[in-house]
Amino acid sequence: MTEAEFNRILEKYQMTIIHTIHNMVYSWEVARDLSQEVFIRLWENRKKIKPDKPVFNFLYRVAINRSIDHLRKIKPEFSKMDYEDILSSDDLTESELYKLIIHCTRHLQPKQRAVFILRDIEGLDFQDIENILELPAGNLQSNLYLARQNIRKLLAKKFNIEREFIYEIPT
Repeated sequence: MTEAEFNRILEKYQMTIIHTIHNMVYSWEVARDLSQEVFIRLWENRKKIKPDKPVFNFLYRVAINRSIDHLRKIKPEFSKMDYEDILSSDDLTESELYKLIIHCTRHLQPKQRAVFILRDIEGLDFQDIENILELPAGNLQSNLYLARQNIRKLLAKKFNIEREFIYEIPT
């Protein structure tokens, strides 16, 4: 990989990687720092990257792994921050519901959070997620199922919804 190719990749994927990391760690500052580490790793491993493999798989894998490492080092902060107004409202807009769901992901284990964000937030297909996280399909589906169940429970508790009224999210 030449310096020009690296710069094209950086320009193309930098914001996507920052947003993905932010969805994992909830801090723009940390997301920017970790994204720099992702691109440093890309540059350091430029000779090892196979040209027939999509580079975004490598970038996402490193981004998710760095995010998980970061989350393991810190204790999760479950503060209400900007979400107090959302949490006290019964009439949620789509944007507020999205923020509430992202807030709920704070309570997920890192692997569950990674699979949920890549699949349900980023919209990646299972094959891409398998390549990024290097997990078997069964583990991905299990982590996604548990993540969705945990988010459903949190939302049901917030809105006082009985269990029989919670429907499965179509996949």
